[in-house]
Amino acid sequence: MRAAVLLVLSGCYVGNYRNLGGPFVGTRASVGCLDVAVALTDDELARAPIVAYELGNHCSHTTLVDFTAVRVTDGRRELPPIDPRHELRPLHLDAWSSGDERIAYASSTAGRVCVDLGRLDADHPGPPAWTCL
Repeated sequence: MRAAVLLVLSGCYVGNYRNLGGPFVGTRASVGCLDVAVALTDDELARAPIVAYELGNHCSHTTLVDFTAVRVTDGRRELPPIDPRHELRPLHLDAWSSGDERIAYASSTAGRVCVDLGRLDADHPGPPAWTCL
């Protein structure tokens, strides 16, 4: 599992849901300063669900993105991220920039999951914002 590295690209504004590579793919939500799209990857060989996150900071200041605060469940129990090297940690995302991340979650199946994005923007945490994939 790789660290939560955010690729910096320019051109983000409120509700933009796109970066220089094109539109964000997945279910969209706005959380604090972040416009986020989440989707399950289509890796047929993956034993665990892998959530793809695309996000953009539409604020005029940096914001703290905290993937460790995201809650993921399979409907029965909460699923922890697979992070054997303990690389996931809060990182700053510059103003008007975007990034992406893929995170696998510990589960016996790669089926449906629900993701709570409410605390992804650590500087502007909000109420639970559940999205099921």
